[in-house]
Amino acid sequence: MSYTHYFYEATVGAGLPIISTLQDLLGTGDKILQIEGIFSGTLSYIFNKFIGTRAFSELVMEAKKAGYTEPDPRDDLSEEDVARKVLRYVGVVDVVNQKGGVELGRYKKDHPFAHISECENIIIFTTERYMQQPLIVRKPGAGAQVTASGIFSDILRLAPYFGALS
Repeated sequence: MSYTHYFYEATVGAGLPIISTLQDLLGTGDKILQIEGIFSGTLSYIFNKFIGTRAFSELVMEAKKAGYTEPDPRDDLSEEDVARKVLRYVGVVDVVNQKGGVELGRYKKDHPFAHISECENIIIFTTERYMQQPLIVRKPGAGAQVTASGIFSDILRLAPYFGALS
């Protein structure tokens, strides 16, 4: 008998434990109210550097040289990249109102999105359990090391299905 197992942590948030956190919240009986986040390390980097003194295209090329972009940076700059995985470029899933979207928004200095640096990804889970103080998952979201770490983590999760690491 053949089984197929998929793990997504390496591609969703470049290794951030987003999917496993969501599964754990749901598995323990919590109810998701809203998920919002900065899901693109490339856009995080660009908008953290963008202060109006340098050309936007220069920042994109800098991000590419640093290894933070897809091979074609235009893939990172389309809202499809955030949708499938500032000023902040934020994806929001509002479960209560059954709405979702991607938007460029301004955030007050006390908001967690205002404190990310370089190419970080950040996801905020607002749930019934974490309503007063939402659960935040945050770390670098682009680059070879974090992507490799995410892939290795997925391999370790997959290994027990094949009798390894049991």
